[in-house]
Amino acid sequence: MSRRSLPSYAFALLASFALVVLCFGASVVYANAQMRDVEARSQILGTEVEPAIEHLAVLRTRLRDLKEALASEPRTRLLGRIDAEWDAYEGAIPATSVSELRDRAFVELTRLRAAVEQHAGDEDVREAIDRTDHACRSLISKHAADAAFEVRAMDSSSHRSSTMSLALGAVSLAVAVLLALFSFEAVRRHSQILEERAYELELFASRVAHDLRGPLTAPLVALRDVGRDLPEEDPLQRGVVRGQRSLALALSMIDDLLLFACRGARPEPGARAPLRSGIDSVVAEIEPLASAKGITLSASAGPDCEVACAPGVLGSLLQNLVRNAVKYIGEGEVKRIEVAALDKGTSVRVEVADTGPGLPEGKERVVFEPYVRGRTDGAGLGLGLATVKRLCEGHGGSTGVTSRPGEGCTFWFELPKAGRRTREAKTNRLVGTA
Repeated sequence: MSRRSLPSYAFALLASFALVVLCFGASVVYANAQMRDVEARSQILGTEVEPAIEHLAVLRTRLRDLKEALASEPRTRLLGRIDAEWDAYEGAIPATSVSELRDRAFVELTRLRAAVEQHAGDEDVREAIDRTDHACRSLISKHAADAAFEVRAMDSSSHRSSTMSLALGAVSLAVAVLLALFSFEAVRRHSQILEERAYELELFASRVAHDLRGPLTAPLVALRDVGRDLPEEDPLQRGVVRGQRSLALALSMIDDLLLFACRGARPEPGARAPLRSGIDSVVAEIEPLASAKGITLSASAGPDCEVACAPGVLGSLLQNLVRNAVKYIGEGEVKRIEVAALDKGTSVRVEVADTGPGLPEGKERVVFEPYVRGRTDGAGLGLGLATVKRLCEGHGGSTGVTSRPGEGCTFWFELPKAGRRTREAKTNRLVGTA
């Protein structure tokens, strides 16, 4: 998979995720809509249909009571109870509901009332009661049919909701599986790309190291020969020694950084570097450059310990920070750079403080990113501090900066101390051999 095909995988993953979310959202919305429909129909049954049937059933009972008590009880009192039940029925049912049957029942009830009030004969009143009872029975049948319809509608809504939820759930599951497959394939191919790029970087770094070692080794050997031929008191001897030291440090940095890159940006197990001598070597190398610019470069005695990295890596970290300070110190009245090491228990913090102009506001957060420079008025690609951060994090350390606008900066890195396991293991082997 080429780098150009990565966006297509990203788009497929995004589309699959969006489809899963869409299916889930549609399932929730549809289920809620069906639930609201079931609740509305259930409310109609509970607040309208059921009370209406109950009132009609009581009304029919009152009609039977009236029919049986025509001769023994006052008719008007029984008729009043019938009217009360009819009023209760009409209060329970909307005016538009079962209007035709309700009108017929109301007409029959009106005729019954008239027959009772006009003191019609018992036979006429009984016929009026029968007609009214028949109309009420028709109303009850209609309400019962409506109730059955609502129940079937609720069952249908529940069934549709369940079916749709299952269908959308199945689609979501299928898309989720597809999404997982896409993710697995994308990660696998991306890992393959990283491995290929790491291998290419290893080959490139090996070629660069090989090409650099030759030109650097030749002048180092020449300077050693010149140093042996010069007398100790010769003024050139000091420059020759400094050149040898610089070339040896450069070769050490090349070897250790190459080893770090070849190991996939992981430190060599058991790597260790003496802190004091590493600081002294870098300060001694850069001091002539600092003096030429009127800068006082000094280093305070730090803890006498070893840090968990190769000597070349420590040299690269110190070189980047100290040279950066020399480059950007500006033209202030006081030009001073101080290198200090602080013991933090299981780690050591190395600080490089200068009296320069400080960082522009907000640059502290991004100054360790690649291609970002602290100031725009200097040369360079902006990779030095990014290299410091990458090396520190690769060795389990950290980096940071404190800026004092107009007063200077303090760049620092922190590395773990070298453990004693390697030394103890060698001692144990020697004791065991003895």
